[in-house]
Amino acid sequence: MYEAGKLAQVLSEINRHNLHVLSETGKTTLGKKRRNIKKWISQEEWPKIEERNNIRKKILATKSGRLKQQQTYREADRAVKQLVKRDKEKHLEDMSAREKEAAHKGDQRTLYKITQQVCGKLRNNIEAPI
Repeated sequence: MYEAGKLAQVLSEINRHNLHVLSETGKTTLGKKRRNIKKWISQEEWPKIEERNNIRKKILATKSGRLKQQQTYREADRAVKQLVKRDKEKHLEDMSAREKEAAHKGDQRTLYKITQQVCGKLRNNIEAPI
């Protein structure tokens, strides 16, 4: 059979291979994990955000022609920030309209929940209907 040191080396190689296979399978089936998915960012904006990230990776990977790529990154970055800002404003306007409607109806529970969400103090991981 194997010696103790050789056995440990073989097992660690198998573990590394299994970890690599599992991580690659996860990336292809599930996709890259997004850090912070904000509720107000619409689904149409995510491809633009990914495009901006890809431009940034290209800039970091190349040594020549950086200025031209940095200009394209600046343009993409500015466009993404404007779109996300517009989405956030729209989301807050929608919440404001719901809050006004709840205040008009006298629904204190909904009014309180929306106010807490706007202030950022409501820590609901589950998006329950209001």
